[in-house]
Amino acid sequence: MSQPSTIKSNRINLALKIISENYGGRPFKLDLNPFEQLVVTILSQNTSWRNVDRALNNLMRRGRLKPDDIITLGPQRLSQIIKPAGLHLLKSQRIHQIALTVKEKYGGSLRGLIERDVKGAREELMKLPGVGPKTADVFLAFTAGHPILPVDTHISRVSKRLHIAVEGAGYEEVKASLEAHVPPQDRVKMHIALIEFGRNICKAVKPRCEICPVRSLCPSKHLHLKQETSFTDPPPCS
Repeated sequence: MSQPSTIKSNRINLALKIISENYGGRPFKLDLNPFEQLVVTILSQNTSWRNVDRALNNLMRRGRLKPDDIITLGPQRLSQIIKPAGLHLLKSQRIHQIALTVKEKYGGSLRGLIERDVKGAREELMKLPGVGPKTADVFLAFTAGHPILPVDTHISRVSKRLHIAVEGAGYEEVKASLEAHVPPQDRVKMHIALIEFGRNICKAVKPRCEICPVRSLCPSKHLHLKQETSFTDPPPCS
């Protein structure tokens, strides 16, 4: 490795260490079966965990998180129950279609799928409606415990500002660049920490560079110093 590459790698590793130590808590795990966890992951798309919790509580009060119950509810009634999660019409359609597929293709359970190797499980998940790379990775990381670092818009933005990934990099490129710097056992915690850091400090508009703990390590701090007011995010990853 050349000296400039070593210096860059050391800078990135130190920045990520500081972010991990200052943001995010311990990875949480809900007491849900794999199908229920996938429903929660769909609900979490483009919304806050507070809204997910409200929608999930609505579902749990009805005891309706089994595929058969989701199918019986139908998309229209389901959409009203999960309305707090936002995009409820789209999400209800996706969850209903997933319930149908899980019942018909997997006998009503996803336990067998998560026992497959990461690549095989990911490919199968991404055949389901509304399940893109990020949703599949979140599911596999939090449900199956695979050493994956899912990427959302906050993580993508932070990675590019810290020059971990190049500007214009897509989901898979950002993920690979990050995972090259984060040990497998730390990836879920880093996922949580980077999201919190991106939401509260390294914001898309008016990043709070003046209180950023990695400002001295950030090649993009001039964005704030020049009073830039916006930063182009990649489109939301699903």
